[in-house]
Amino acid sequence: MKTYSREHKSEHHFHNNHIAIFVGASSVFEKSGTHLTLGADYIRYFSPESDFALGVYSEAIFDHHTEWVVGTVLF
Repeated sequence: MKTYSREHKSEHHFHNNHIAIFVGASSVFEKSGTHLTLGADYIRYFSPESDFALGVYSEAIFDHHTEWVVGTVLF
């Protein structure tokens, strides 16, 4: 059994960059259709002590024509 002193620090490492991709489906209820959706996002955290971050995201919905949603994130 391991014991730790009060000075023991967490082994969690802070990562400044967050990258994600996803595959899903988007439903259009007016047309009763479901379409393939692909997306990605990137967020840059500037400091572990602060919640300040900046990022971008993109999403593509594949229907008869491809619809793109792109934007920025600031929090």
